[in-house]
Amino acid sequence: MTDWPWSTRAQASPQGHNLSSVICHFRRSFVIFRIACSAIWSLLLHLSAARSTQPEFIVAPSSLNILFLGSGNSARSIFAEYLIRKLGTGKFTPFSAGINPEQNINPYVVRVLKELYKIDASDARPKSWDEFKDTSLDFIITSSEHAKGQTPPWAWTGNPIIAHWSTPDPEHFSGSEKDTFNHFWKVSQLIYRRVDLLCNLSGEKLDRLRLEHIATQEGAQEFRSPGVQE
Repeated sequence: MTDWPWSTRAQASPQGHNLSSVICHFRRSFVIFRIACSAIWSLLLHLSAARSTQPEFIVAPSSLNILFLGSGNSARSIFAEYLIRKLGTGKFTPFSAGINPEQNINPYVVRVLKELYKIDASDARPKSWDEFKDTSLDFIITSSEHAKGQTPPWAWTGNPIIAHWSTPDPEHFSGSEKDTFNHFWKVSQLIYRRVDLLCNLSGEKLDRLRLEHIATQEGAQEFRSPGVQE
């Protein structure tokens, strides 16, 4: 029997049709897969963008109220208040006061803070301790021998820890303008060092013994600052 060419094509036609169907089905599946992948990717990008724009709620520890109590609130307690404002931002809310406040802040205090620490204390003023009788305090640090052990006619609010930092009174110094400035700077350095150590203490170590240990440990040390000469 003769095999005619068209007979061969007729027999091969069903196989070719099946192959075309498979290819077509594969292409259709691939397109659907790509569309699905694109949709999933878009969804992931949207979720990522939404997450990045949502505010993060972080519970920050409340700052501790600390009062530096001096005699006239014109020198050492002012140094401590403004230095801890710079070093203890977010950890401490500082105040200062005096038992018998002076009329004005010592001008050398303002100069030292501005010229050597880049701190503007132009708004500083002597304050009486009775301004803080209703303020809840965590710590009271006395800065003068006169203030040490003084008991006000009221009870401090907040049951504060009380400690004493003994430093020389720079206002008792007598000398030239340069020597007086350098003396105020030396006293400020003693206070700076103590404030720096205080700001680096963990919460559980902020107790009376530790605070007074700082004063005892650093009380006899002096520190130099660039640009200030003897």
